[in-house]
Amino acid sequence: MKSGFCYSDVKYFLPMVIALALVSLWFSDKKSTVLDKEAKSKRQALINDIEELPQRIRNTFEDEYIELYKEIGEKLKGSQDMFLLAKGAGFFAANYVAAKFMQVAGIHAEAYPSGEFRHGPLSMIDEETATPVVFIALNDEHLSQVLSNILQIKSRGATTIVITSLEDLSKHIDLKNVDYKIQLEPSKSVLAALQAIPPL
Repeated sequence: MKSGFCYSDVKYFLPMVIALALVSLWFSDKKSTVLDKEAKSKRQALINDIEELPQRIRNTFEDEYIELYKEIGEKLKGSQDMFLLAKGAGFFAANYVAAKFMQVAGIHAEAYPSGEFRHGPLSMIDEETATPVVFIALNDEHLSQVLSNILQIKSRGATTIVITSLEDLSKHIDLKNVDYKIQLEPSKSVLAALQAIPPL
């Protein structure tokens, strides 16, 4: 199938993930009659995250974002290859989006867990073509590794595109190392990675 004749099925992927989250909530409610305080708190946080997710995603389609997406699209248009790097929940989002880039845009896109990228794929970064590399930087325990990858890959001459749920990325990294930044609504949610999918 030629690129351009395929469609992106985000409208199926996101509901599937949410449905599984709801099923897990249902099981947690039925399986245990007495939940400890921490379990109740985590359960309620997940319910709140699910309720807030539609608005968080809608916010990524405001006019200011659309202009940025067009600018990034122009940069990606002539690319032969691109990489998507993330860790933890972000990696699953990156893997899904990489498949969509190949199907819809016809760009060879590969997703890697950020820690594994230096074991081989790093050598494929081409300074001459400024290979685009997309990072999903979430406010979680994997953040420091993703940030260190941004610095390493930028030093190789790549075009860095960072999509982040951090409140202020500049507190963690010098923004000179970031060519394009897509700012998601700040969140520590386990579902924050899902916010990154529609913009990409």
